[in-house]
Amino acid sequence: MSSPWNLQELLYSAEVSFCVNAEAASSNTWSDKLPVKSMTVELSGERIADTSLRSRSDEENLGHVGTREWSADFTFYWPGHLAATTGALTETWLQDMISDGLGGGNTTQGGTTANAGTHTTTSVGLTGGTATVGCLMRFGAKGDARGDGQASVISAYSGGTATLLCALPAAPTSTDVIYATMAAYHDESTLTTLGTKRFCVAHVVTGAQYHLMGGQLAGVSISMPIAQNGLPEITLRYRGAYWQRQATTTPNSATLRANYCAPIAGGSVFVNDVGTSTRAVLTPSSMDLAIDLGLEPIPGPGGNGSLQYITGWVRTIVRPKLRMTIPWVTDYETWWDTSNASIAYKHILATLNVDNGVRSVAFYMPRCFPSGKRPSQPVESNRQVYVPVEFTGVRGATTTNALTESSIRFCAG
Repeated sequence: MSSPWNLQELLYSAEVSFCVNAEAASSNTWSDKLPVKSMTVELSGERIADTSLRSRSDEENLGHVGTREWSADFTFYWPGHLAATTGALTETWLQDMISDGLGGGNTTQGGTTANAGTHTTTSVGLTGGTATVGCLMRFGAKGDARGDGQASVISAYSGGTATLLCALPAAPTSTDVIYATMAAYHDESTLTTLGTKRFCVAHVVTGAQYHLMGGQLAGVSISMPIAQNGLPEITLRYRGAYWQRQATTTPNSATLRANYCAPIAGGSVFVNDVGTSTRAVLTPSSMDLAIDLGLEPIPGPGGNGSLQYITGWVRTIVRPKLRMTIPWVTDYETWWDTSNASIAYKHILATLNVDNGVRSVAFYMPRCFPSGKRPSQPVESNRQVYVPVEFTGVRGATTTNALTESSIRFCAG
């Protein structure tokens, strides 16, 4: 008798070295049981056809055993920090996955409150806490008529005062809560030194457990349904060097990780020219973000597995693309007609929700240009006239370090 298909679990752990235990999968251990919403896994291990010459038309030698590799899409709800960010931060399971895949992460910020000084929409004094240039913080609470709980980007931090790249709705006042956020971002210096992960895709059937080893992040896509009870979803696409089928106790004793997330509500989408902090917001009816993480194998005979030809990975490109459907406006159509050198790059900050730091998420693209189809064709959205636009993110204009020059930053807190 078969078992229900939807009784599955996804186990996860970092690898201490590339494809460790390739031929000893029973030695694999697992640090987390992930709250996966759906997963699609493809295992490669074809028989190689024998193409030797034949003396008869229906004669053929037996095929040969082929190499193994794998690819997988894991979809999760997009959770926040999972705990209040009014103080120190703790790396979450998703932060670990994304920051290791992109190469950069920051959890050193600390939440605090605004001090008793005078504040503006782009300059806020902090009472203690810790701010990091390039990271995001959120200011105040929804409906306070000041920071409104919205995020902004720290452009400078000196003497306890944070200067902001994106103006807040209004100036905070003393004792307003300032929430820290953790950040995952692209770090160019890690192109050839990426740490790998392993997964166990386990069906609740004896022996139907698959160990996926030597995995590296190959793409990120985020669906942001702006609709009643619409929850943001993040899909992590992995490629892996080797797999084994290895019976594993299921359900596993590893702790199922929390996945606190919030509907897209109460946030904002800031869009303005790079270097301009004046608050300007859009009200898109839909948003989707996809990051092409070029990932290529390093082939060779030195694999740990007997059928493993991939000995490592190298990142070849990072290209974030944001697609939005916005109310009809001619400004962006004109932008598509602007010749190359005359383009004014935009920076985009999206705060998806303004929970108390447990569930809030945001992303920032420091420099974007128009791409894709010219938005001249109106589309219907909720029986209204909208227009689709697309932006491609590139390296930030501030090249102080990997964080400030990263083309995309994911934040939670």
